[in-house]
Amino acid sequence: KFGDLILRATEPQMVLFNIFDDWLKTISSYTAFSRLILILRGLHVNVDKVKMILRPDKSVITEPHHVWPSLTDEQWIKVEVSLKDLILADYGKKNNVNVSS
Repeated sequence: KFGDLILRATEPQMVLFNIFDDWLKTISSYTAFSRLILILRGLHVNVDKVKMILRPDKSVITEPHHVWPSLTDEQWIKVEVSLKDLILADYGKKNNVNVSS
C-alpha cells in the first residue's frame, strides 16, 4: 500500500495514516500497541509467513483507508497467537532453546 502510493506520486505531498486502523474502538491502546509490535516483529522474522497469517484466504479484505486486514476481534486473537508462535519458534531456532515449555 505504501509502496504503490510512493510509486504513483508525481509531486511531494503530505499523507497521514493511522497505523492502528480502527483497533482503538474495540481494544485498549496497550493491546493495539502489542498487536502492532507482534506484526512488525513477525515481518522481521518471516515476511511471507506473516502475510499468510494476516490473510489466510481470499475473503479477508483490507479496507481502502486501512493499513492492516479487516478482521474480527476473534480473528485478531488467532493472528496474535500465530505471530507469537512464529516469533518464539524463530527465537528458539536461533538460540538453540526449547520454547515449548
